[in-house]
Amino acid sequence: MARTVTLSNMRTRVRQRSDMVNSTFITDAEINQFINDAIAELYDLLMQKFGDDYFTVAAPEGSFVSGQLDYPLPDDFLKEIGVDLKIDSQNWVTLKPFMFVERNKYNTLLSRGSLAYSSTYYKLVGNNLQFTQIPGNNTKFRLWYIPYQPVLVADSDTFDGFNGWEKYPEIVASITCLNKEESDTTGLERELARIIKRVEDASQNRQAGMGYRVTDVRNITNDEIGIFNR
Repeated sequence: MARTVTLSNMRTRVRQRSDMVNSTFITDAEINQFINDAIAELYDLLMQKFGDDYFTVAAPEGSFVSGQLDYPLPDDFLKEIGVDLKIDSQNWVTLKPFMFVERNKYNTLLSRGSLAYSSTYYKLVGNNLQFTQIPGNNTKFRLWYIPYQPVLVADSDTFDGFNGWEKYPEIVASITCLNKEESDTTGLERELARIIKRVEDASQNRQAGMGYRVTDVRNITNDEIGIFNR
């Protein structure tokens, strides 16, 4: 269950931390912006180190269209995590990206036919997901990606602090308020350093039951494609 907090509650805490509960020096709209900017910072902090653990989502299955190699990315797309190819009602295989210099390597008659699946690769091109070829009839694809962090607008909009990590944007927003007022921020900066360390330490391994292991990414596709060549 998510531990969420509303924008209104976060703004109240920012005013409390910066001793501006009854102040009109900084408007609610400004504090909302400070909070959203700080949430984006926290999002980047988590994403750069552990983004696939906390933010990865799967886009709805896409259907290949005859003659079409490019498919639009989701509107909230930020970073790609992986692409799968659906080969029947329940089985998927992992696709690999192609390098730009390889853009024509798999688009030949020799790479089609019985080898169609094993020569299907993808690449992000602009705002599209591009494939080297249409792998076959009735095939679908699935994109795993990290979306942009939504901007909180309404007072009732919520932010998932996971385990109290909403303190990070609240403290950063409070420091921004005090900086604008040209007031001392030393105490809050010490508190910010503590919460940064806490977030970094606590978020490193969400899958705590078993540690991560090295994966041979070179052979993933070949191993999976073997089911077509039996």
